Amino acid sequence: MYGRKPDEMKLLVKGLAFASLFLCLTQTQAANFPPVEGNLLLKVSQIEGEILLLQVANMRQEATTVSLIDLEGNTFFRKQVTKHNGYAWKMNLEDAPEGRYILRVQQKDEQRSQVIYKSDDQILISKVNSN
Repeated sequence: MYGRKPDEMKLLVKGLAFASLFLCLTQTQAANFPPVEGNLLLKVSQIEGEILLLQVANMRQEATTVSLIDLEGNTFFRKQVTKHNGYAWKMNLEDAPEGRYILRVQQKDEQRSQVIYKSDDQILISKVNSN
């Protein structure tokens, strides 16, 4: 370090700062999806009012079905996604009646599910369940 010029030191400090920022960002991205067994990852978050953001990752280009079903077995939402590694979309629950729903993501023999509760004044989302 003693023999380095000021410009080399600035370059070294900038490189270290960039590396630190990169590591922080990659850790944040990994933390966005809760840990579960298997490959399929699911994250659901409320973004505004009665609109949910659904994110599915590690789909491996395989057919994946996403469905929202009430506890009586009625399907409120169903979407088939193919040829993607990851997918995100918004789901509006405005027209859904108040109650509990099961959000299920199915891919071959792997499944993720969450309970979503909708009332007049709030939406609650459970943790991801691996089945």
